[in-house]
Formats: sequence, C-alpha cells, structure tokens
Amino acid sequence: MAEHTAERGAPVGTDAPTFTLPATDGTTVALEDIRGKQPVVLVFYRGWW
Repeated sequence: MAEHTAERGAPVGTDAPTFTLPATDGTTVALEDIRGKQPVVLVFYRGWW
C-alpha cells in the first residue's frame, strides 16, 4: 500500500487541540475530560448524517 501525505493538516502523532462536541446522548464531551484516561480516536466524516 502506498503512503499518502495530506496536503493540509497536522502530521501523524500530533496532539489534537482542545475541543468540545455534542455526544449522541445530548451531553457534551470535551477532549480534555478524557485525554490521558482512555484511548481517543478522532474520525471525521464528510457530509450529513
């Protein structure tokens, strides 16, 4: 498999900036609340659900 480099974005392994997003249950989740306590995987999808 060929390696691909994004034209924009942070390099692999760069810490994500602090952010807060809505969770599926209506609460909000801040990255800082879970960083270092459990693994975090960020996945971004293009489009609307």
